[in-house]
Amino acid sequence: MNIPNSCDALATVDAVSAAMGKTWVAASQEPTLESIIPGPQARSAATEATAKLQCLWWPELATEAYVALGVYRLSDSAATSLLSSLRSTPEYNSVDPGIPGAVAFSYEDRGGEFLTSTVYVFVGDSWFAGGSLGPAARIVPLVLDAAKRSIG
Repeated sequence: MNIPNSCDALATVDAVSAAMGKTWVAASQEPTLESIIPGPQARSAATEATAKLQCLWWPELATEAYVALGVYRLSDSAATSLLSSLRSTPEYNSVDPGIPGAVAFSYEDRGGEFLTSTVYVFVGDSWFAGGSLGPAARIVPLVLDAAKRSIG
């Protein structure tokens, strides 16, 4: 599977705006790994990825909100280890990806000042990750669509 070569190929501004319900713009900077991926094992896997693309969008009007998406090519051992960890962590909920052979999870962190959400989709050797403020239900379709478009 090919990793998208641009943020617009990963998710268009229109798709992000539709998912989040406001007018969004592509940020001029890359997101921090922490804004996409909670947890040390997942961050380690992303850091060791053989290829990656990370993208960030903000609402047109300044707020604390953001959408961060990343796609990472993982080795078989890194993917196996990370999937095993996610399956054994009750905070990560299984999501039906609607993609044959794919596995997906969502996680919401209610700690701190804001609700943050994370969505992971694993398909082939690629791991799609999304992070945002607000409920996971808003970004699940965005991350799943990025994965579907990358394989199709």
